[in-house]
Amino acid sequence: MVEAEFAIVIADSGSTVNMRTKAKSSAPLVERVPLGARVEVLGTCGSWTKVKFGSRTGYMMTKFLTAEQEQEPDEDLTLEERVARLERRVALLEASDGAVG
Repeated sequence: MVEAEFAIVIADSGSTVNMRTKAKSSAPLVERVPLGARVEVLGTCGSWTKVKFGSRTGYMMTKFLTAEQEQEPDEDLTLEERVARLERRVALLEASDGAVG
């Protein structure tokens, strides 16, 4: 069994990155994925990457994705850092569950 590959959504500005139905900037929008969201990488085609976010699948420009980095274990963090990490996770989950595409 192959282990799934994941990436984090990034951008220099804005709060979301567009996920499209095809690997074309003129293709219809599937969803606006929030910065910092974790997406499953399904494949890459040129400057586009096929991803899965929640229950939706589409294409994002590869330049807006970065390989997921290993996070330091929670036990190495202060209480404030743990709370901040959990708040970010909750916000991303809420955004993915309530997103309208």
